[in-house]
Amino acid sequence: MALTAADTCTDDSRVDIARTFTEKEKRLVHIRWTDIICHADWTEHGDVTCPEFLSIGWIVSEDAKEIKIGNTLNEEGIPYGITAFPRGCVLEVTDVI
Repeated sequence: MALTAADTCTDDSRVDIARTFTEKEKRLVHIRWTDIICHADWTEHGDVTCPEFLSIGWIVSEDAKEIKIGNTLNEEGIPYGITAFPRGCVLEVTDVI
């Protein structure tokens, strides 16, 4: 996705996030997910909990096994900076725009 003059506000102060995206453009989402944690010290089990994280990117692919997002789009709209999330770790997927 390349930004053009049509993507900015009339006063050129910022990108206009209210614009509509074509179906060809990737879906921008944030993914809330959890991860494994291990303590190699004397921490008791009640004090050990899996951390939660939030990642933002454009969905590249999704299936029953995993969701992949890219955090950067080049000039042609091709996503890079790919992160693959196992479905079992994904708590929520929310559209940003």
